[in-house]
Amino acid sequence: MNLHIRCMEINFEIFEFDRNKDELSEKEIQYLDTLDVKTVQAIIDHCTNKYNYYNAIQTGLKLILNSIYGAFGNEYFVCSTKDIAGAITAMGRDVVKYMDNINETYWYEYWHEDYELHEHLGITGDVKPIDSSWIHRLSKTDHEGEVSQTEMEDGEYQRKVPVSNYVDTDSLFVGFNPAMQSCDWQGDEQEFVWKVSKFRLEKLFKTKLKNYAKKYHVENIQDFELENINESILFVTKKKYIKHTIWEDGRQYDRLANIVPKGVDLIKKGTPKFAREKVMDIINYLFDNPKTYNIKDLLKFVRDLKKEFEMTNINDICPGANINAYWSSKIMVDGQIIDAPGIVEDKETLKVAKGTYYTVKAAGLYNHLLYQHPELVNTYQIIKPGVKVKIYPCIHDLNDKFCYILGSFTPEFAPPVDYDELFQKTVAEQVNYYLEALELPKLNKRLKIIVSLF
Repeated sequence: MNLHIRCMEINFEIFEFDRNKDELSEKEIQYLDTLDVKTVQAIIDHCTNKYNYYNAIQTGLKLILNSIYGAFGNEYFVCSTKDIAGAITAMGRDVVKYMDNINETYWYEYWHEDYELHEHLGITGDVKPIDSSWIHRLSKTDHEGEVSQTEMEDGEYQRKVPVSNYVDTDSLFVGFNPAMQSCDWQGDEQEFVWKVSKFRLEKLFKTKLKNYAKKYHVENIQDFELENINESILFVTKKKYIKHTIWEDGRQYDRLANIVPKGVDLIKKGTPKFAREKVMDIINYLFDNPKTYNIKDLLKFVRDLKKEFEMTNINDICPGANINAYWSSKIMVDGQIIDAPGIVEDKETLKVAKGTYYTVKAAGLYNHLLYQHPELVNTYQIIKPGVKVKIYPCIHDLNDKFCYILGSFTPEFAPPVDYDELFQKTVAEQVNYYLEALELPKLNKRLKIIVSLF
């Protein structure tokens, strides 16, 4: 019996389809108990297909709407009207700011007196008000008085205990930790987020959005609902963050199984194999210890990586590159003939023209050293344009970088690797990118902590 015929025999009216459901109802379970295993599997397959279909429709509609918005803002579009694109942007920004204010007002002014919600959560003890005071973002000093909208948007001041962690184009990142701390919550954190969102926040937001729409004499079609639950988020810069998502659209994820970047590459393009794996280990460490990470433990972690780094195969720690050009040529500049960027001479001596790209210089050093070992000329190939190479910082009088043809390292004449510099460029710099976002001191080339005196 195929899936279509089997599904025709199923009474789907029994089921309540809601992506926010935690579990099946007793009536649904009783009905499933009357079916054989293959029929139950057919139901699962059918529902999965329906979910994928509607999700694809939703994604398609979102793409169409974004394209329409982009088209109106593009001067080359035949119907380009920047006023429309600007109005859409302004309205979206205003709605998100409005909801941000609603969220803050609830947590700072009403949460500690929301006895109905406290009872729903099973809270029996006192609930303390959440501190709504402001601090200067850079100095972390207290700020007395009100903060203007401009100062908030410029990021000059921030809440000492934030409940709106970040506002994106169409999203509000609500922080629940202050509320859990204020009531000394000892239960499951995800359950707290879920119950508060469903019992209070979604209803509150829907009511406030209706009031917002009334100002413009239109029906509200906006909706702020729980989209995902993140154990922690690393905010790097504006519109660039990494989420540790544990629940999204009805799907539960194991810890550290769903690290989601937004606007940021977790690993830079061209990063060698060793660095790709180890930088992800560091990111996982930060998300595995979101409340206890510290520079001391992280420094030990990175130093241990450095020891492993120096013992790893050279092919796995060096970034790759393409040699697109090699030889210099003569060009006329201001009435004078000069050497264009490239290699001028590489046999008897190594002569490099001014402005030559570092990969070409590295290739020039390789060819020059190979020519100094005529017995190896038939063993190793000369680097020419179009060749893929591995490149590393080296210790040599003629140049500070050396490269070799991919898969063909030359131990007979390759200069020593500058491991400090190579580790700094491939691993430590990416670690520092995240340390800066966490306001932790950076690491220098010797893996010492750089502390600012001012």
